[in-house]
Amino acid sequence: MFCITIICCVSCSGGGDWFGGGTGGPIDTTMPPWVYDPPVDTTPIPALKPIDTIGSKSLSERLLDASVTVLVYDTKRKLIQLGSGAFVQSNIIATNFHVIKGGSYFCIERGAEKNLIQAEIYKFDEPHDVALLKIEENFPSSVLSLNTKLPEPGIDIMVAGSPMALPGTLSKGIVSAIRTYPPYDHDLIQISASISQGSSGGPVVNMAGEILGISVSNIGGQGAQNLNFAVPAVYIEFLLR
Repeated sequence: MFCITIICCVSCSGGGDWFGGGTGGPIDTTMPPWVYDPPVDTTPIPALKPIDTIGSKSLSERLLDASVTVLVYDTKRKLIQLGSGAFVQSNIIATNFHVIKGGSYFCIERGAEKNLIQAEIYKFDEPHDVALLKIEENFPSSVLSLNTKLPEPGIDIMVAGSPMALPGTLSKGIVSAIRTYPPYDHDLIQISASISQGSSGGPVVNMAGEILGISVSNIGGQGAQNLNFAVPAVYIEFLLR
């Protein structure tokens, strides 16, 4: 049996392509907006020493273990969109608000397991495009820590997600810049790692295995390549308080 949750639907415009956008749905005016602009820590980040393993698993294995596909259904239980997500607590998954907007039922799929786990909305921050889903099961070994400082341009990163409905996809790149880009009016992490439709909400991590943010959009058209963005982890951390 599905868990029913109805959320607010919004529309946004701008030059970026949003991955996993929905088709609208009923509005629940009782849900709080969870809007907050936490102060950004501008303290320089010390150079990270790349590591090949975290504990007994490689960084790639840990990243894939922490990543999920988010499936969104309408009131008739028809699949309307999918995106990506990441475990930030043993039973809490972070994703983008635009991935789940318009949905009434939600499930996650872990890696290659191909079994769906029912989820419900826990909290969301619409202006910063962040949402948290909650499940009844616990997966403590899948959780990666958050790094809430804005990363320095040039550091290596790895991204996981389900682009074009292909779960367990990894890509590597660097932090290209910190900038704002429509429709957002707050700092985003510009990255060179490839993301596509279905990647939204997937974790962007540094070589120490810390989540710097979650994939959100790219600059499409006009021959643009590898111009992609992530929402900083500070907005995830706030919702977890």
